[in-house]
Amino acid sequence: MTLHRRFWALAALLSLLAPVAQAASADEVVAQARRYLGKESDIEAIRSIHYKGTIEVRDAAGTVMPDASGTIELIVQKPAQQLNVRTSAKLRDIVGLDDLSGWQRIEPLDQPGKARTIILRSTEFWRLQAVTAENLFFYLGHERRGGRIELRGESTIDGQAAVAVAFIHPHDIVFVRYFDKKTGRLLMTDDPVGGQVREDGEMIVAGVRFPRSMHSSGKTTEGKDYSVAINFTAITVNETFPAERFAVPMFESK
Repeated sequence: MTLHRRFWALAALLSLLAPVAQAASADEVVAQARRYLGKESDIEAIRSIHYKGTIEVRDAAGTVMPDASGTIELIVQKPAQQLNVRTSAKLRDIVGLDDLSGWQRIEPLDQPGKARTIILRSTEFWRLQAVTAENLFFYLGHERRGGRIELRGESTIDGQAAVAVAFIHPHDIVFVRYFDKKTGRLLMTDDPVGGQVREDGEMIVAGVRFPRSMHSSGKTTEGKDYSVAINFTAITVNETFPAERFAVPMFESK
């Protein structure tokens, strides 16, 4: 073989090996993302997270929707409990998950006797389970819950080189997260209902990075655009909440 042919044979071999050497696996991307959040011991020590903040919903024209805006309180607790309370001027909307029970309670603040509680349909319940797991386990444990993660390639998000990873839950509920290729910082999430979520700022709580605010966009069931901004005023971890806090409320007698 001539020197010229050897050179091109070596170049061809290197071209095959280079992508294998350079491409990160989904597990490696997740490991980098967790390192960005904090020490492994601090992340694993978290048993519950309690968020408090304000929520502002705007329509396609950018006008604030007062009936949907107000305050928000979110509690998630291992292994699979969630309580999400949104309060506006006229309404309190509560969604709860108690391991295997998902429910919603609507409370008109000007008509207390008109409160009603419903049990979530299967698709809503499965999505609530997935959202709770995503909040509590910091990108890990999908295999134990019957899911998996997949690398979805590279892209550019807000001018930053990003790597996309799909977090796939049972019943085809998928969150696609885009991580900064250099740092592992979460840049954007495609949620299971077609919305996009971005996180801004940071609060360090018990050694772990949390966002100071979240901004999302999506479409209503009627196909109209909307945007949501959540600004957290307080985040605490490892409070202990009794099971009754997440249980289905007593149904109202008629």
